[in-house]
Amino acid sequence: MQRPLLTRQSLVSSLNLSVYFSLARLGLQDLQVICSGWCLPLSLMNPLFLFIILFYLFVFLFCLLLVPTKPPANVKVVSSTLSSINVSWGQIPINDRNGVILGYVVFYREGTSGSWTESVAGLVYSQILTGLISGKSYSVKVAGYTKTGRGTKSGSKRIIVGGNIFP
Repeated sequence: MQRPLLTRQSLVSSLNLSVYFSLARLGLQDLQVICSGWCLPLSLMNPLFLFIILFYLFVFLFCLLLVPTKPPANVKVVSSTLSSINVSWGQIPINDRNGVILGYVVFYREGTSGSWTESVAGLVYSQILTGLISGKSYSVKVAGYTKTGRGTKSGSKRIIVGGNIFP
């Protein structure tokens, strides 16, 4: 049975990244590359090999670990009934997405203190929050998320259910 020329496994642990390569056909043993202390044999320091390592590190660090750095644009809240509000927002600017936006999360709470309740909206630009108490003030924020996680939340918008928006 013939072993593959190149296989790769990645192990991420706190700040250490280890990448193991098995170069069986070349007669070399496993090669360990550690970001905190690069230890590569000089025989493998050719441009193509370095390009492959740098490419994998770039993809890992810049495409997989980043979340949106800006919140959704133009977050608006409107009281739609005596017990619900409609929250709407625009897209996150393309240069601040840092990946593919998979959806949005709406955070809300009664008043200005206490814990936030989350409502996952998916890949839409509005969400109706129901079951709220008429006449009570609510604070609302929105954030986008990628495969890696949630991004920056928008500024808090306040509204009275069945009433008006605070200035």
